[in-house]
Amino acid sequence: MDITKALNLEDFSAMFNVDWDMAVNPQKFVFGPTALLADDRWITFGSIGYLVLVLGLHFATGGNPPPRSAAGEKKEKKKGFLDYVTIVHNAILCVWSAAMFYGISTAWFGDYGLKTGFYSMICNSTKGPMKGALAFWLHQYYLSKYYEYLDTFILIFRKGKPLTFLHVFHHAVMAGASYSWLRGNWVLCAYGAMVNTAIHVVMYFYYAASSAVGYRPWWRVHITQAQILQFVTVLLFIIYFISQAWPPLGEWKWTTLDLYGVVPYPLPDFGTFKVKCEGEIGGIIFAIYITVAFLFLFTQMYVEEYLSGKAAKAAKKKEAKNE
Repeated sequence: MDITKALNLEDFSAMFNVDWDMAVNPQKFVFGPTALLADDRWITFGSIGYLVLVLGLHFATGGNPPPRSAAGEKKEKKKGFLDYVTIVHNAILCVWSAAMFYGISTAWFGDYGLKTGFYSMICNSTKGPMKGALAFWLHQYYLSKYYEYLDTFILIFRKGKPLTFLHVFHHAVMAGASYSWLRGNWVLCAYGAMVNTAIHVVMYFYYAASSAVGYRPWWRVHITQAQILQFVTVLLFIIYFISQAWPPLGEWKWTTLDLYGVVPYPLPDFGTFKVKCEGEIGGIIFAIYITVAFLFLFTQMYVEEYLSGKAAKAAKKKEAKNE
């Protein structure tokens, strides 16, 4: 991302320059300056605004709620306005995710895999902006990341669950990440978006049903397991992509970053890379970073919620039987 453009406070009208005929037509769609929210400044102001609002509201409303007792969890309360907003919000994301999953998968397999072979689904050598149905649906995926900000604000005002670092970090980075992949014409990002939307169909259905009727299915643990598997497979695909698109490690040229004037830190000189496949190097490196971070954070959450929690409950039951 060009930081000078991202912080440009002039010509705000360019941020709202949208070709609406193209915006609603997958066949005409081209990701460029006239696509909705296709300006670096949306990412800059959106991410900063999200974090400022979230932290401000979080502390203004008293921080995380106290842990609920088992009795408190069983006690039903009358639904209020925010409960109905939550149900509708989750239902919208469930349906939208289903549409994105269908659109991304059919475009990725149909326009790339079936027409030009599996390799083109990984490595796209066509120069220029991403266009067509795949670009349209990946753009929808990017736009959905702004709408998903509402997840956080609902969480803050409902006071049902604590606000975690994983939750805020995830929402803060995903709009910028998906934007950079689109802008770089990185066709491989379709895999992560396709799997993610499939998981979101199930996840947001569960959230909607849970908010509406208190539905807590036994299979909810598999949602987190699927997310962890998603990050592992995404990393494997990225490794394969790098092996095909970037020069061999032995041909890399290196530079150094003088870290705080103390430690010379070697870095690849990406400006010298001759790549065979489309995709912004910065966006791909960011994809690696957030995928590794998500893998660690989701695994940590899985262990704490499902493994440690189960062990603790089993221990308590055993103690109760022995008394």
